[in-house]
Amino acid sequence: MAKKYIDVMDVTFSDSFESIYREVVPFNFYLPAVEFASSIGIENFEFIGANRFLSYNDSFESPFTVMQKFRMVAGPEANLQISSHATNLFSNRAYSYSILKLFAKVAAKYETTTIANYDPINDIRSLSSASNIAKNSNLMNEITITIMNIDRKDCSQMYIKLIKEILDMGIEFDSIAFKDPTGTSIPADIYKIIRATKEMLGEDIYLRFSTTTKVNLGVVGYLSAIEAGVDCIDLSISPFNIGGSQPDMLSLIQATKGTNFSIANLDLKSILEYKKLLQDLLNRYNSNYKFDLSSGHVCAPSDINIAGVELDIILDVMERGGFATPMRPISTYYLEQSILNSKFGRYKKLTKGYAELILGYFGQTLSVPDPLLVEIARDLLKIEPTVKEPIKLASLDFKNELEYYSKLLEDDNIETSDENILLSAINRI
Repeated sequence: MAKKYIDVMDVTFSDSFESIYREVVPFNFYLPAVEFASSIGIENFEFIGANRFLSYNDSFESPFTVMQKFRMVAGPEANLQISSHATNLFSNRAYSYSILKLFAKVAAKYETTTIANYDPINDIRSLSSASNIAKNSNLMNEITITIMNIDRKDCSQMYIKLIKEILDMGIEFDSIAFKDPTGTSIPADIYKIIRATKEMLGEDIYLRFSTTTKVNLGVVGYLSAIEAGVDCIDLSISPFNIGGSQPDMLSLIQATKGTNFSIANLDLKSILEYKKLLQDLLNRYNSNYKFDLSSGHVCAPSDINIAGVELDIILDVMERGGFATPMRPISTYYLEQSILNSKFGRYKKLTKGYAELILGYFGQTLSVPDPLLVEIARDLLKIEPTVKEPIKLASLDFKNELEYYSKLLEDDNIETSDENILLSAINRI
């Protein structure tokens, strides 16, 4: 019997680089590795990450040039993906419709195949708005649910419920992904979520699963997802599969030996060559491995140990704050609030970000925030809780509109190209 083929999404050049290097690795340093990966049969790449846009002024390398070069090297048939924080893009705040439409237009111009739209809050309204814009720009829309399991017995039902809500809303999508940035989802939850989704939507629905190496559950999590029927998993190349990155290809190839599954028909020899090539290329890149807690997916137990905060404090902050998934920027707010609680006593002080989160300004969380904390946040910020969709709140402020950034560029005698306007907006310049 033929083995079931499991697709690989190669995230080496996005999550791996961003989890390890503070700065962006210049494309020419790793171009031959992209070419080699394509030649051995890797067809899916997350080809550009948030830092490529956010640190443009430091790297002096246009993200659009990188996108263009990557497509030329990977070839016309490659699935080139960008992960976008739904209506926030790569920022900590939602944008207006005009900026989101511009992002989709530019992504399509530079031959992006798929936008993986996720939201740490898992607010279905934000996912719906971002999905509609992607589809209207002729991009493939992968609607992404962010998941975790931290000190809960069974989190699967809340995420299965989200899939039902997506179907009820009639959101148009081409595929579905489940993304576990903390790496804490237990194998039993992963299996239930994947299996339930397949049963709801049929075996033909294309499902991707992504987890990290943070708490060393990545490989067993992927094996559970594969057994449940997942079609694609996110993988990286060792030794860049650390921190907030994904498990390495070699581990999954080895873990599935003797089973009825094939990891993209990749073989150990080819992956070892890929690994050596990339290491040799990056040895020329003069940078130390540096972890950046502010830009990654903080709040796995390993991160809390680094920050010197007791685990029960961060768990309490997450539970009482609505159980949003700790990804940027939510991870930063959780960590900051946990440090305050550790230093001054629990909720004697609130950070602005955490207060806005529990008041609903980033969207509706999976569970209701603690009413006592809502009152504290209301008194601190002197604003009322809201149930408005973040993109609609953003549209109330002219500084979130395309015209605002276009005018800033005009005033500085800078060309008002789509690319320049988008970079200005993403960096909130």
